Amino acid sequence: SLDETAKIFRDAGLKYLEVEFLWEFFVPQGQPARADSDRLRKQLFETAVAFDAHHIKVGNIPETPCELDRLIEEYAALCDDAKQHTDAKVAYEIIPFDPNVHTLEDGLRLVTEAARPNGGLAIDTWHMGKLRIAPEELKRIPGEYLAWVELSDGPVEYMPDPIDEVINHRRLPGDGEFDIPGYIQACQAVGYDGPWGVEILSEELRNLPMEEEFKRAYETTAAQFRAGVT
Repeated sequence: SLDETAKIFRDAGLKYLEVEFLWEFFVPQGQPARADSDRLRKQLFETAVAFDAHHIKVGNIPETPCELDRLIEEYAALCDDAKQHTDAKVAYEIIPFDPNVHTLEDGLRLVTEAARPNGGLAIDTWHMGKLRIAPEELKRIPGEYLAWVELSDGPVEYMPDPIDEVINHRRLPGDGEFDIPGYIQACQAVGYDGPWGVEILSEELRNLPMEEEFKRAYETTAAQFRAGVT
């Protein structure tokens, strides 16, 4: 059960947990995609409660188009719904493949116009690097709307197959071309004091023993924080 699994996590010392991923919550009622999304929404809320999740990640992986005004309205409603069930933040992730929110301007408009205290942006340095969103630009995010930060590295230019790259060829922080210390400093500058995720979808790392994978992830990430100390 969810409660039994949550106890295993707690006993292992895991404190900050993420629940993901909800999409198509903005599709009009009556469409099959919305019905599927609503079922998943319920499951994610239940999971967030059981695990006392830090946040629920949402966005638009299927690349479903939606007018931004409607998206803002539905996102605000989603945040209100979530608040009735869980203390978890509802973190909208800016990704290159989202036709609705793929610029920092779009993301800022989404969370500031929705204006929900449990809303905010999920920032992944992989996506920031690919979108050419420089670290300094992140200082435009109001601190209260920076809900979650993930660190990941890679090349600025895409590989021939972008989808394969994003799920199989990410690099550990410091092993690519992105300014990871700069992103860290920018997030800290706006007051972010939450947990930091390390999201490395990598075929190379998957083939390592788990202990070695965790060791390398910790050491390379910690080095980026030390590099950002001035």
